[in-house]
Amino acid sequence: MPAPEEIKIHAKNIDAAAREIIGILEDTSIGNVIFVRGWRGFGASAALKAVAQRLKSSKSTFGRVVHVDCSLWKSMRALQKAVADELELPPSVMAIFDRQDEEDDFSGIDEGSRGVIPDIRTEIFRKLAISKFVVIFHNGIDKYIDLYECGVPVIPILNNKVLWTWHGRFRPDFCLEYTMEQHTDVVVNYSHNDWICGKALLEEAKEVVTYMGIPEPYMNQVIVEKCFQYIYALGSGRSPYFGEWRNHASNYLVYDGIIQGQGDTSAWGAADALQRNMHLDWLFLMSIGDDIRRHLQCRLHDRLVLWEHKDDVLPDETGLLHSEATTFFIVPANRYGTRMTTLREGIFQHSHSSKLRVLHLSWCGFSFESPPFLCCSQLRFLQLNECRNIPSNKHPSHNEDLSCFQKLWVLHLRESRVGA
Repeated sequence: MPAPEEIKIHAKNIDAAAREIIGILEDTSIGNVIFVRGWRGFGASAALKAVAQRLKSSKSTFGRVVHVDCSLWKSMRALQKAVADELELPPSVMAIFDRQDEEDDFSGIDEGSRGVIPDIRTEIFRKLAISKFVVIFHNGIDKYIDLYECGVPVIPILNNKVLWTWHGRFRPDFCLEYTMEQHTDVVVNYSHNDWICGKALLEEAKEVVTYMGIPEPYMNQVIVEKCFQYIYALGSGRSPYFGEWRNHASNYLVYDGIIQGQGDTSAWGAADALQRNMHLDWLFLMSIGDDIRRHLQCRLHDRLVLWEHKDDVLPDETGLLHSEATTFFIVPANRYGTRMTTLREGIFQHSHSSKLRVLHLSWCGFSFESPPFLCCSQLRFLQLNECRNIPSNKHPSHNEDLSCFQKLWVLHLRESRVGA
């Protein structure tokens, strides 16, 4: 299959991007299946929604606009039902879904394995075959979906179109992109500029807030964008020791205090809702692009500190703990040939250390009797990974205030021992 045609659009915001995409859709010389990548995956889903809204609210060359959002993937059955809902198929037809679901429940078929229903596919085909249409599709699974399986007849001679994206909910582009795009005729990219980069990330955050359904002030796009920046900063860490936190990414957002609860809204509930409505699977595959890193590199510079030690040497800025830091990681740069680094006494002994809420020390040596984080009175999460005790002449008195444990929620010890 030939490589898809690439079109780069120049827009300063999502509305402008939507206008250009509509122009591409209405161009009869361009292929039928159009994939929107956005800026490194961001801003694509928001643009599709803006396109759908514009086409539905005004006259266009398409007689029917079918907008299907399956960015939180369930099954092919759920996709087919979403198409049927958009087409407003009669109740007698929609009832087939309920009957088939009841049969599948009885047979023990899980929701994710439920396929399309042939009779519904026929009804969808009949409904669309006589009209010029565009299907706007948010795909939430990591493989290409042929909408013909659901009954959507994408017939080139009729100039019917499919506008789709695999992105949304903060899912960036990475290695699977090439395989997905081989099934499309056109790929639409946004040109790189600071305007569209910032707008694209903000739109991703707004989208996630809408899906979560948690009202302000407990959740808003500013909080969600900050959560993404935090998770991305940890996900971009080169050290293999960063990998262990990824299954608990949303918990770190509560430990750090980015997500806070109040009244009936639990911080843990909000964090769980965020994790369910925000794609984090890319964290397990790779770090995303350098241009995203450059765009985000200063966003959490003061809040989150990541130090990687190599050959038992800490970075030169060791003595300059940022005054606003709430999360602090000290981990080895490499998994193999790792050597212990010694933390100097008083590394956290300054007036701002009480702001630290998350502290992760890996392959670090210090006195267990008088650890350097004793003064960190706001700690919620403390992880000591393969740390070693270094005997010290300093011994805490019986009356010494162990303030680091007063508000601690989680103490995670892994292969840390007193002996050498």
